[in-house]
Amino acid sequence: MVFCFDLDGTVTAFPEQMCALMTGLRAVGHRVVVLSGAKADTATQDHVDAKRALLAQLGCADCYDTLVVVANPKNDVADLKVAYMRQANADALVDNDHANVRAARKAGFLALRPGRT
Repeated sequence: MVFCFDLDGTVTAFPEQMCALMTGLRAVGHRVVVLSGAKADTATQDHVDAKRALLAQLGCADCYDTLVVVANPKNDVADLKVAYMRQANADALVDNDHANVRAARKAGFLALRPGRT
C-alpha cells in the first residue's frame, strides 16, 4: 500500500508520532510518501530541498520513501494532491487540512485528519 503524509501542519505538528507511524508502515512493507504543498506557481528544487531539510530537522529524514511537492499560488493544493495520489496508486492520506481530506475522501481514498482537541 502507499500512504501519503502532509508535512506542514501534520508531520510538523506531531513529528514524533508521525515519524513512528511512517517508520512502522515502511517496516511492514508499505511505501510512504511525504506529499506537501507550496505556495508558488510551480514546485522548484528549492522547495523540495527546504522540505527535505525540515523533515531532517524534525528527525524524520529516514521515515519516508519519496518526497513530492505540489504547488499552487494560493496554496489550494487539494486537487493536486488527489491527482498525485491517483497517479501513484496511493491508498491513504494523512493531512491536517480539511479541504485536502475532503477532496481525498470524495475521490475514494482513506483520509485521516490529525489534530488537537
